[in-house]
Amino acid sequence: MAAIGIEIGARLRSLRSARGLSLRDLSVRSGLTASFISQVERGRASPSIASLGRLAEVLEVPVTHFFAPPSPGRLVRADQRRTIVLRGLGELDEYVTADPGGKLQVAITTFDVGGRTAETSFVHESDEECILVLEGVLEVVVGGDRYVLEDGDALTYSPRTPHVARNIGPSPARAIFVLTPPSF
Repeated sequence: MAAIGIEIGARLRSLRSARGLSLRDLSVRSGLTASFISQVERGRASPSIASLGRLAEVLEVPVTHFFAPPSPGRLVRADQRRTIVLRGLGELDEYVTADPGGKLQVAITTFDVGGRTAETSFVHESDEECILVLEGVLEVVVGGDRYVLEDGDALTYSPRTPHVARNIGPSPARAIFVLTPPSF
């Protein structure tokens, strides 16, 4: 599987320039240092999702804008999926929808044994999320409710409710995550 290189810095610089903002303006509005933003724009620093969220808010784009595939087409071939590896969590996300600025986001997520979506429950700004387990066993906690999903099981919930999923099975697990609108 080939990973697609994403130029976050070039996209950030382009958006900042298009909005007529200086590094200092963006720094003041985002709460991030001008030095850090400059390093990101030059590809010398990698921002966290939280930092990208602050920049996206100021620039009035969804955070997903920074992860858009370089091709303007909507076709995503299996070997060209945008991937995000969260090694510390034991998770690999493969995005099968081409346009993170669209109304729908679909990802195939592979969890190592014990892998999870986050350290603890979290929320995000999508309106609805659905998990369909393709193989393995996932424990999903939404609010105070615990669900165990196995092959073919699906769960739909509001991602604005604290939630987390983790692989509790003896082998890797795979699931499809569908969000509307996209938030990653």
